[in-house]
Amino acid sequence: MRLAKQARFMRGPLMAAGAAGLLLAAGGCATASSGSPSAAPAPSPSAAPSASSPTGASGEAASAAGASATGTSPAKTSANPTTTTAGAHPAATRTATSSAIKDCLTRNLKITDIADEGGGAAGHHTEFLVFRNETDFACTLDGFPGVSFVAGDDGRQVGSPFLRTDSPRHPLTLNPGDSVHATILIADYRNVDPAACKPTKVRGYRVYPPNETAAAFVPHPQTACAAPDEAAGQVQPVEPGPGSV
Repeated sequence: MRLAKQARFMRGPLMAAGAAGLLLAAGGCATASSGSPSAAPAPSPSAAPSASSPTGASGEAASAAGASATGTSPAKTSANPTTTTAGAHPAATRTATSSAIKDCLTRNLKITDIADEGGGAAGHHTEFLVFRNETDFACTLDGFPGVSFVAGDDGRQVGSPFLRTDSPRHPLTLNPGDSVHATILIADYRNVDPAACKPTKVRGYRVYPPNETAAAFVPHPQTACAAPDEAAGQVQPVEPGPGSV
């Protein structure tokens, strides 16, 4: 009996102490769970710039990755197919220019002289210098041929070169076998005083095709003034067709 009373006596304080401990533990938990957010504020981007803003090589890598993900990469913009196509046009233009029809050279042409029957004016008669394309490709002539009288076996020039008229010029394309002509006007030497004219027998003409530096000899024996600027001939630009042939 005495032992039972003692056990009951000891159990009361122990239970009271346990209850008090439980209350204290519960109060501590309540305090921890009900704490204010200001006690542990979340870090803001301005408070930790090194953590929220990549810098250096890692920042560049992140930027590149972001640009790739959004499809705004500068490299892709500069490789726009429209820009590449537009840049090809000058090349195409350079190709057309380099394959353009070239000037007719003296060696490409057969040059002959024919009379203009019934042509001429007072103190002059007219002839046609005919230029025929002897090649198998097209070429162009544009402007005035150079013409002068020549004499002797050495082809020395007699008198002044033919003067250009004020006739308009037009570029002409000669396909293989095509002919064009230039009209020349020959002054009558007999209309000039012989002492001033110095009449001289000539063998024909030295002819330079337009824009050429190589000449061809075209035979046509006649008499011309050897004195400069006396009874000088005249030449017109090349025109379509072979003249009166």
